[in-house]
Amino acid sequence: ILQIRMLKNNPMVKKNPTRRFGGAVVDTGASRTVVQLDQAKAYCRMHGIKFQAHNSQRHFRFGEVVVPSIGLMEIRIPVDTSFLPVRVEAVELDIQLLMSLYMMDLFSIELDLEENLMRGDSWSARLTRADGHLYYRWSPKVSRTCFTNGDT
Repeated sequence: ILQIRMLKNNPMVKKNPTRRFGGAVVDTGASRTVVQLDQAKAYCRMHGIKFQAHNSQRHFRFGEVVVPSIGLMEIRIPVDTSFLPVRVEAVELDIQLLMSLYMMDLFSIELDLEENLMRGDSWSARLTRADGHLYYRWSPKVSRTCFTNGDT
């Protein structure tokens, strides 16, 4: 039986949320692709779209902490001139977008740790190492490929 811990006093809960989207962290230990609720909203602001999350009954374990999903949404991760449409669960924890092993398998993504790259069938993207993690970051200019007039 999973026990849901109170989030109010948990140090993993973001106390001062950032207003900027921080990109994604490659996390092969994550069972599913998840993002902090404030980061999900920052992603939507960056792209000029309305935040919409669909109901989800999932719960996620982060060490000793189990948290419920706030909702399910789609995040489009830009790669070259296209994007990867990723279903993401929003949670109330101090995390960025975590790119799970499941997501990487789904899109046949390979990691090249010597070159700091992630590669798909017809694209590659530069990763940045910081604080012991691999990050994939993009700007609003790069992400114009994610949304066209009919998608907003």
